[in-house]
Amino acid sequence: MIAQGLFAHTRIKVFYSMPVVSLGKVIYHKTPNLMEKLRHADYIIRPDDAHYDLEEINEFCDEHELWPKVIYYDKKDSPQLDVHRLRACGAYIKRSWPNWFDRSPRKRPEFPVLPMDYGLINEYFHTPIPAVKDIDVVCPFLPDQKIGKRRFAIVSALVKARHRFKISVIGQNPIRGRIGRRAIFDPPENNPFLEYLSLIKHAKIIFTAYPEPQNGDSRTWEAFSSGALVFKEQSYIPSPYPFQHCKHCIIYDSLSEASIQEAIDLAVYYLKHDSERRRIAREGYDYARQYHMPRNRIDYILSWVNSADKKLEKHVVGPVEFA
Repeated sequence: MIAQGLFAHTRIKVFYSMPVVSLGKVIYHKTPNLMEKLRHADYIIRPDDAHYDLEEINEFCDEHELWPKVIYYDKKDSPQLDVHRLRACGAYIKRSWPNWFDRSPRKRPEFPVLPMDYGLINEYFHTPIPAVKDIDVVCPFLPDQKIGKRRFAIVSALVKARHRFKISVIGQNPIRGRIGRRAIFDPPENNPFLEYLSLIKHAKIIFTAYPEPQNGDSRTWEAFSSGALVFKEQSYIPSPYPFQHCKHCIIYDSLSEASIQEAIDLAVYYLKHDSERRRIAREGYDYARQYHMPRNRIDYILSWVNSADKKLEKHVVGPVEFA
């Protein structure tokens, strides 16, 4: 997402520490003589230590005191911060924001931290949306408690309610596990990730729920890219462009049986009221593409980095609650 967002800004000159591959093709090549580029770069964007193993670049940043211009993108699926990087880097971006399973507010960090959700990526649009959607409901989670109580609750309820839908795909996931997800780097032919995207684009309605312990996931954004009416949980990741209930999507609480039942009843309603379903689905699709593409994520980061006032409330919509 970060590489795609940077590349979309034609006025930003970007150098890469490794090749960037999409659907079997090298999109951006590794930059030769990278160390010299690091010394003169305005910013150095790199992922968290758990997702980064180029020790020679870390040593170079130590030697030349480059950490103050590092934008540290912590994408671990955990609310924990890498405190030593928070104190050393010029900016800290955090993907999983609220605390653990109950999504309780986190303590205000000792240095400013910018929360940032997942988002749409270019590969989601490789397969077209069909002119006619012929599946009523899709829920791409396996009915297994190992997927977490939120996802298990919604898929279990939908399995019981399957008789209320004419055609549904509930409790099936063609990209199960890490191998399936990594197919995004493989060629398009017989690619399980693209087959999954093609499947959900036939859906009129898609139910998603967040995993545990993090808030935010790729399944939600894949759903928005499908053009379906998305039923999703409330996100507790502060955002400058949050989705609104009944305008862009349907928001429900997967830990509430009453909320799940109400959501299923709404799905039945919208399947009978096609124009209303299409309207909300279109609003959600357009809103996601306008404000949640990789380019938008880079705009968000650079606005934060260049801002003199890094009080989080100045950069997102709505109040930000801290413990």
